[in-house]
Amino acid sequence: MSTDSPAQWSDQERLLLEERVAATELAWLTLDVDVATLRVEIDNFALVHHRLLGPLYARLDELDALIAETHAARSGDPEALRRAAEARSRVAEPDDPAADDLAPEARAAAKVRPDREAQRIYRDLARRAHPDLTTDPAEQERRSAFISRVNEAYAQGDTAGLEELAGEWSTAPEYAPDPDSPTAPTGCCAAWSG
Repeated sequence: MSTDSPAQWSDQERLLLEERVAATELAWLTLDVDVATLRVEIDNFALVHHRLLGPLYARLDELDALIAETHAARSGDPEALRRAAEARSRVAEPDDPAADDLAPEARAAAKVRPDREAQRIYRDLARRAHPDLTTDPAEQERRSAFISRVNEAYAQGDTAGLEELAGEWSTAPEYAPDPDSPTAPTGCCAAWSG
């Protein structure tokens, strides 16, 4: 065999490599789902943190400003007056929109963690419809748009919406991969990809 020719794989080696690729793809997609779940949980935590501790931080800022103003009034020091003005500027005014507990879009996004059924459907859709499962640019774009809808439903914990999307992917021929296409799962990969 010359050094220019590619290595020839035996059927057993090829099957072993296909199984390893399938296992790696499954692990990657599982981690992708876990990352999406973690993002939802972090967003929820940030909202709860802001809702519960935001008023306490605002009160601390107010107390800091009062202390600085009292110190400046007693001392008359120009540096103390400057620090008091800075402390007061950090205090949000009650009519300031930045002082609102939560912005409207943040309130709309505040959801509980997606339930197990939503997670199961999300994982299944990610395994079947993920854009990285194809190399065709048009197909990747179509899958990306679909997965964006899936991600949005998952972030909202919308199990019914995820079920509708799963039905759409399964029944709409334009959303199902062609079984004869080079990007369709074959061999050992067909069992996990749907």
